[in-house]
Amino acid sequence: MLDTGFWMFDAGIQYPEHDCLFAAEVYFMWNCSEEYHYLVFISHSGKDRWIAKQMANLIEEKGREYNVKTFLDEKDIEGGDSISESIRESIEKCNEFLVLLSRYSIDREWVLIEIGAAWGLRKRIIAITDKVAPEEMPDIITPYKAIDLNSFEEYLDQLINRAKEARK
Repeated sequence: MLDTGFWMFDAGIQYPEHDCLFAAEVYFMWNCSEEYHYLVFISHSGKDRWIAKQMANLIEEKGREYNVKTFLDEKDIEGGDSISESIRESIEKCNEFLVLLSRYSIDREWVLIEIGAAWGLRKRIIAITDKVAPEEMPDIITPYKAIDLNSFEEYLDQLINRAKEARK
């Protein structure tokens, strides 16, 4: 018996009081009620907030056709939400992890924690660098190909290709 709060179904049996829907139909509708999206988690220093917002806007604008969404803490965490739990859940759900590495973020504790969480979950990690040399990057990032902020369009093209592939 499936009790969704409104409907009760039992292995394909119709219940007349519940508008004659079959369990399989409702199960499909229930599981597909959240539209598919390709989620990009954006990690950054608070001092890079403006750049991170611009990146998020460009990602969502260019990825609209493939339902690419971003997680950005100031946009997606509401008052009263647990910041650490929201971040943890979003890293778990994301398809890829984007970190803006700048002079402000390379040694920020939360940025490093987020990178470690993404690494531990085997997420695709993409570093976008802003005036940071390869030898200045955190050790956990050095195995990954970084993209300079001035070449952000290159990242967007790669992202769209991955989002297209994920929809197949």
